[in-house]
Order: sequence, then C-alpha cells, then structure tokens
Amino acid sequence: MSEFTVPDPLNPLSRAELQSLPNRILNESYDSTSQALYIRGASGCFIDDIDGRRYIDMALGGGTAILGHANSALIANITRHLIAGTLYALPNPIAHQYGEILHQAMPWFSSFVFSSTGSEATLRAMRLARAFNGKKKVALFSGSWHGSHDMVLVEEDYSGSEEAPRLMFKSAGTPRELADLLLFLPYNHSAACELIKKHRHELALVMIEPSQGSNPRDDIGPFLKDLRQVTKDNDILLCFDEVISGGRLAFGGAQEHYAIQADLATYGKVLGGGLPMGILGGTAEVMKVIRPTPGEDRIPVFMGGTFSANPMSVAAGLEVMRYLQSNREWLYTELFKQGNLLKEGINDFCRGKNIPVHMMGIGSMLRLVFSAQPIRSRRQRDSDEIPQSTQKEFYAALLQSGVHVGTNRLNFLSTAHSQAIVEKIIEIYASVIERFNTQGKFTQVRR
Repeated sequence: MSEFTVPDPLNPLSRAELQSLPNRILNESYDSTSQALYIRGASGCFIDDIDGRRYIDMALGGGTAILGHANSALIANITRHLIAGTLYALPNPIAHQYGEILHQAMPWFSSFVFSSTGSEATLRAMRLARAFNGKKKVALFSGSWHGSHDMVLVEEDYSGSEEAPRLMFKSAGTPRELADLLLFLPYNHSAACELIKKHRHELALVMIEPSQGSNPRDDIGPFLKDLRQVTKDNDILLCFDEVISGGRLAFGGAQEHYAIQADLATYGKVLGGGLPMGILGGTAEVMKVIRPTPGEDRIPVFMGGTFSANPMSVAAGLEVMRYLQSNREWLYTELFKQGNLLKEGINDFCRGKNIPVHMMGIGSMLRLVFSAQPIRSRRQRDSDEIPQSTQKEFYAALLQSGVHVGTNRLNFLSTAHSQAIVEKIIEIYASVIERFNTQGKFTQVRR
C-alpha cells in the first residue's frame, strides 16, 4: 500500500514533492514535473501558489468569482448546507427558491433546467431546439466557445472566406460527420443574417455568445438586434450563451444589458457561486416540450443528471444571485467603472507611447489585443496580432510581475478589485508592455 499522505489543503505539497510524483493527470495545464502554476489558495482578488508567491488574479475561475475568492458570506452559506449532506440525487427545495430568483432576473423565461456545467447546458439547448421544431441543424459563430462536447468543438479554417467561414474540428475523436449538422457564421458581419435566411428550413437553432470571450466588445448591440429579428422572422430559435455574461454584465445578463430577449439561454460560472453549475432557461412555448402533457403522443426531452440541481451548487448560486439582486443598483455601475478605468488606463498609456497594443472589453470582462487597430472579429484579431509564442512570453512576464491572467487571456474584475488594485494592474501591465515594446517584440511579423 502506498505511503503517500494526502496533504492538508492549506499546507499542500511543496514544488519538490510535486515534481517527485509521476505525471498521471492529463487534464489541461496539469504537469507535476514542470514549473507549471499550482495554486495553494485564494482570497479576495488574490491567488497564492505553492511556491509562496501571491498574484492579483484576473482569471477569477474563468470569470466565476464576481464577489472575489473565498467570499465570507458565500463560504458561510456553503458550510451550512455542507453539514446536511452534499448530494441526494433527489429533489431539494432550494432549487425551487433558486428557480424563482432566476425568473426574477430573467422574467421573459418561464422555467429553467439545472445541469452541472456550461457545456452540458449548451448541449441540452441544442437537444431541446431540435425537439421543439423538428429541424436538425445548429448555427454557431466563428470565434465562439460553447464548451467541450463534440457539436461545439469547432473553429474557423481561415482558408475560407470571411463572409462564409469554413469550420474545422478542434479535437481528435470528433466525428467529422457532425459538420453536416452545423452551419458556421461570421460574427459581427451582415453576411450572417443572409446565411441564416438561406438555411432557414433546416436550422433548429442559432447559438451565440453575446459577448465573445475571444472578442469581448461593447458595440455589438445592433448586430444582436439584427440577429434577433432575422431568427424571429424565419422561425428559428435564438439561444444566447451567457455562461460568461450571465450575472456579470447585469443581474439579467447580456439580455438585460442589450434589452434583447432570446428564446433560450445558457448560464454557469457566476450563477454557480464557485461550484459546478449549468443552467438552461427558456420561454414557456419552448420549455413545454420537455414534459409532454398526459396523453400527448410525444417523447420527453431528457434532462436528467446525478449532479443536476445538487444542493451545494444551487445553495451557492442562490446566495450569489441574492447578493447581486440586493446590490444591483451600485454593483454593476462599480464593475463597469473599474473596467473602464483599466481599459482606458492601458489604452491611454499605449497611445501616449505609440505602442501598437490596446485593450478592449465590456464592463468587467476585457482582453488585451496585440494590435493598434480596432478589430471586428476573432478572425481579424488572429490576422493582426503578433505570434502566439510572443504572446505567451508576454503573459509569463506579466505573471512574474504579479498579475495572473488565465489561459483564455480574458481579464475579469470582481467586487474585491478596488480602485487601488486596478491602478496597480495598470502600472504592471504598462511596465511589461513598455519592456516588450523596447525589445521590438510588438513589431514582429505574425507566423
């Protein structure tokens, strides 16, 4: 029997102990034999690694920790429910309480389905749309991210045209036949509406991130309104993937922010309070398909799952949503204010130094773009930016300087990021940007 002892979570393995272990974990970013970033703990807007270094965290668990890490009220709520058991695989009343506050946040949706991840929520949205209208094809946008199931692990093949993008699969093991069930659309481009009209008789659903992680912009409202109109005119369901934007851009997410109501929407991250969560919301007309009325000759839409609506996740999500609801008058104003401070602080610096870099974003969700030119899409971003190898060097230097940005390169702010912290982030970003500019790394030809 192994003599290995499971470490106390607050006193984890040292770097030397970790590197002595064989690398048996193949999840993304795990490598026990390397100098990879391993986290000991987190609090507020900071994370601490196992080597004793502290960083200002701009990843926030993929944007989840909108109240900062280890929020005391959230921890107290989770602890109270923990002692009553973590999983029953049976209905619990907390889910109904949560469903009610979700309806208050998104009153255009009549009901909700819980799952365990955002990926699972988008999968269920596609299944439900097909059941609703009997059509098979789903439209996705270039530059999007909708999770890790086979139907959505696609990206643009840039050998195609911008107006009619060509898709390619991102993972081995994905049946290429799935391409026949997908239509790829150009994000933030009028040609998308024409393609939707052309394929209206076979499209069950159009799914879009209202604010793309690869291309978070604050001027997308008119495009989203056009998309809402063309889907409505052609009897196609529209789904907003709000796994990132839900609860972050507004209490009612991007739909509240842009005053646009989709037929379906998926949620996660913020709405799980730091525990695994996926949510599918929909209008009464669409959601009634899930449970046929007695005597109706129709197959139900499967929405089961052992961990779906588990008491720990719904209790955490309910606590966060209650806080957001009670503080919505100041909270979102403050997050947008700090986001604009970060964006404009970096952009003013780069303009003043004539450095070909700028930050874009909406509210508390931002991204650094390694080009002086405004971009319209992920495709244009990839065309204009410096090589990925140099970008990796940049983020490694940023980490060494005390700011952690996740591997998706999105910057998130929380209520724990004070103005003084944001000003410190600007200072660190500016220092690393100036160093790379002096070294001529922002003028490299992209490869």
